[in-house]
Amino acid sequence: MPAQSKSSASAPKGRPSGRAVYALWIVVVVLVLGGLFCWSWQKHRTVAVCKTEDLKLTAGQQSGAAGTIYQHMALTNTGKGKCTLAGYPTAFLYGSNGYALGNSAAAQPQPAPLEITLASGEAAHTVLGYPQAGNFNPGVCSADKSVSLKLYPPSSTTALETSVAVAWCPGFSETAVQPGT
Repeated sequence: MPAQSKSSASAPKGRPSGRAVYALWIVVVVLVLGGLFCWSWQKHRTVAVCKTEDLKLTAGQQSGAAGTIYQHMALTNTGKGKCTLAGYPTAFLYGSNGYALGNSAAAQPQPAPLEITLASGEAAHTVLGYPQAGNFNPGVCSADKSVSLKLYPPSSTTALETSVAVAWCPGFSETAVQPGT
């Protein structure tokens, strides 16, 4: 009877080879990590963007420095659940005639934009910078002071409004929304 040769490369019947076990472990790890990533991403994305009707605008005190008046504008979540704000609002100064005075506030690069999650009652803010009219030649700034400020929260087409009495001048600016008031 001829002798049967055994190959060291083949596994006994019914048992997977070392390579097959290794490949199976790789598949399991990839599936588990992928599942955790998807769960984490989905959990994070379930917080909706703040709607204008769920926000309250509050004007902070004005303070001056180096020819510019700065003012915090707080956006408070008045809704029942959490919501997010990210990026820059859009702010316009309005005169007594109902028209915008000059251009909207220019976005300042610092501090950098970030996504903020607000629980009900929590606030984020932007800082508006109003250059002082006395630093410009006559006729460069608006002749009249504003009566109001309309602020469109990031990703919104509906404005919030508050009373603000300043002249519009070139350099009117805003920061990205930041945590707190």
